[in-house]
Order: sequence, then C-alpha cells, then structure tokens
Amino acid sequence: MGPRDILPSDIVAFVRRDFAGVAEAKQRYWTEQYEASGAAAALRAAQQLFDHAQRVRAPFPSACESAADLAFHVAFKEKLDRASRALSIRRGFPVT
Repeated sequence: MGPRDILPSDIVAFVRRDFAGVAEAKQRYWTEQYEASGAAAALRAAQQLFDHAQRVRAPFPSACESAADLAFHVAFKEKLDRASRALSIRRGFPVT
C-alpha cells in the first residue's frame, strides 16, 4: 500500500469527524496566534503555504493564474471604490 492509497475506514473516519469542533479549534488557534503576534502570524502561514505550493507544483502560480488573480483584484478594488464613493455621498462627505 502506497502513501496515496485511501482506505474505506479513512473515508468513514473523515465523514464522522467533528467538523464543528475542528472549526472551533482553528478559530481558537488563530485567535491566540493573532493576539500573540498580530498579523505577522497570518503572513508567515501564508508564506509557508505559498512556498509549499511552489515545491509541489512549479511554477506556481502560472502566468495564466497570475493574470486571472490580478484581474479579479482590480475588479474588486473598483467595486470597493464605488461603494466607498456611494457611502461618502450618502453621508454628505465630498467625493474626491
């Protein structure tokens, strides 16, 4: 049996997993990390995930993925700007 073989008992154990308990444990863990280190803990975790992705699938991200990601963020920023302007107008603040 290789490292990628999945046993039926593994599937049953996963399905029966206490997902709510796992979610609560993750929330507690990241709350503690943030309280101890601020955003630095999340940035370290993100960098470690990125490094891992590059090791298992180089190049990561591909040029196509990078272009799609940039397009998404530009469109999202435009939506945030429109929402900000709309809120400013509604509250009577000058729009710049």
